[in-house]
Amino acid sequence: MNSEGGKVVCVTGASGYVASWIVKLLLLRGYTVRATVRNPSDTAKTEHLLALEGAKERLKVFKADLLEEFSFEQAIQGCDAVFHTASPVKFTVMDPQMNGGGQVVCVTGASGYIASWIVKLLLLRGYTVRATVQNPTDTAETEHLLALEGAKERLKLFKADLLEDCSFEQAIEGCDAVFHTASPVKFIVTDPQMNGGGKVACVTGASGYVASWIVKLLLLRGYTVRATVRNPTDTAKTEHLLALDGADERLKLFKADLLEEYSFEQAIEGCEAVFHTASPVKFIVTDPQTELIDPALKGTMNVLNTCKKTSSVKRVIVTSSMAAVIVRQPPLEPNDVVDESFFSDPSVCMETEYWYPLSKTLAENVAWQFSKDNGMDMVFINPGFVIGPLLQPTLNFSVEMIVDMINGKNPFNSIYYRFVDVRDVALAHVNALETPSANGRYIMDGPSMTIYEIKEIMRELFPDLCVADTKEEGEIKEIIYKVCVEKVKNLGVEFTPLKSSLRDTIISLKEKCLV
Repeated sequence: MNSEGGKVVCVTGASGYVASWIVKLLLLRGYTVRATVRNPSDTAKTEHLLALEGAKERLKVFKADLLEEFSFEQAIQGCDAVFHTASPVKFTVMDPQMNGGGQVVCVTGASGYIASWIVKLLLLRGYTVRATVQNPTDTAETEHLLALEGAKERLKLFKADLLEDCSFEQAIEGCDAVFHTASPVKFIVTDPQMNGGGKVACVTGASGYVASWIVKLLLLRGYTVRATVRNPTDTAKTEHLLALDGADERLKLFKADLLEEYSFEQAIEGCEAVFHTASPVKFIVTDPQTELIDPALKGTMNVLNTCKKTSSVKRVIVTSSMAAVIVRQPPLEPNDVVDESFFSDPSVCMETEYWYPLSKTLAENVAWQFSKDNGMDMVFINPGFVIGPLLQPTLNFSVEMIVDMINGKNPFNSIYYRFVDVRDVALAHVNALETPSANGRYIMDGPSMTIYEIKEIMRELFPDLCVADTKEEGEIKEIIYKVCVEKVKNLGVEFTPLKSSLRDTIISLKEKCLV
């Protein structure tokens, strides 16, 4: 053994043929060796090195990749010498220069037949690939992509849908090129113009937050939409609807008021489906009967009575709320799992003066009874607090909660909050129409997160946004429970992550100068 004890050297690509012998000889001569390989956990690449004499005391293996800048820094730090052996040895190659090194491209519909091969070839050529799929959590759709060579280091999956406006933005951002392969391939179809081609649907309270997104999705799917608003001449309430794709050809506005009997008749006439979303959303009222309960109850009955008299109506989809689910006695506890069988108790709502939950509970109860008495096909969607991009120009109640949090308020003096994305809620409504087996209630709510976690996400997403510390006022509530949303997933709804919803909400608020 030469007098090299104590010296430290690095060998790159140490698992290779020549490199392995260099490592062996260095260890025999007393050197400490820092060896780089692409995957230290791959025993097929490292076992022979670790078995060398002296390896246990003087060999350390590091992960490094030739195409990853700075990945050799940790291995080389403190070395007296470096043996750079790492380099591919091939005499038959697809691309001798690996043209894509460092470049970023997007492939839409990446799980498809041709698209998958495009992704494979791009990865082999050194590109970083941002791939869009309909559901990144569906292993049947993504497993073959994630198994591709180079996928672990240079492939990222994004959720995107051809029919959802702006859903490709995150994937395409920063790309040098885009391969647009996503498109349905069918030679036998039930409706070449999408599910709604030729069908007519009515949306009540169409200028509202959720309702506007339902109108948007219906138009994108080819439906003719008859939308009710209180004042069709109020551009602040209708301009965003009239600007939607397809509105010129297939959207008609009608004047209707929840408290005016028969006022929905003209709008519902000839419709196959009715989405009843119209109902006031207020948590602070001076006259709960006039401001909340009468519009919710009488409005629901007015719409349903009109549907009963209109023979063309085949299904009614009612927008209810988690408020009609969770106000109970005894109160919900951390181990309770809330599902569609949970109903709020009107007497508890009255005792606690929870007037909005009372209005939604009473309205849903009378609708259920009406459905049973008249054999009407009715589906209920029960979302929690809804956030996401705004189509309308003004703040609605649930998105205003996000503005409040940014400004340091705690809207319900609660530690825990749940939010669901408006695009998911709209999709659930439309899919409830298009799924023949849809029935009963579908609750929709996101995971429970603390107000402090939500604010940290905002700060991470928007470092320049001044997110104020929370000013606690009064008693802080710690209501927490579990929610089972498996039923609504059967309608084809995959929940948008809260981080994405918050990002898109705040971007929308900034665009509309609301924050």
